Amino acid sequence: MSTKNNIKNLIDNFGEIGSTSFAAFLAKAFEDKIIELYFGEDFEKINTEQCQTGTPSVICGTILNAVNNFIILDCYSNNNDHLQAGSVVFINMDKVIAIKEFNKNRPLSNIFIKSSIKTHGKIGS
Repeated sequence: MSTKNNIKNLIDNFGEIGSTSFAAFLAKAFEDKIIELYFGEDFEKINTEQCQTGTPSVICGTILNAVNNFIILDCYSNNNDHLQAGSVVFINMDKVIAIKEFNKNRPLSNIFIKSSIKTHGKIGS
């Protein structure tokens, strides 16, 4: 699992800022790990009379390589309700909003919290 210290060490040892692409940095930071990428879109939206709730759309997979500002990702795809790897996709990193290591107990969608006094009071406690 990528920790704060692991990422900090990688940044410190990766060279001067600008000496490599963001994609190459990610390929090294998440080497041999499954990641989740979020592009700012919703997979589905549920509308009720009073509100609309969106489910963030993510792509999951393992970085195979990085070229310029693209990563080549071995994505998981849904095949009859079974996820399987094998869909290779080139992803433009300029379009990605958020990236994290995959954790089945803490999906990327959990980072989107409703902004309220009640929620903000719990941050940091």
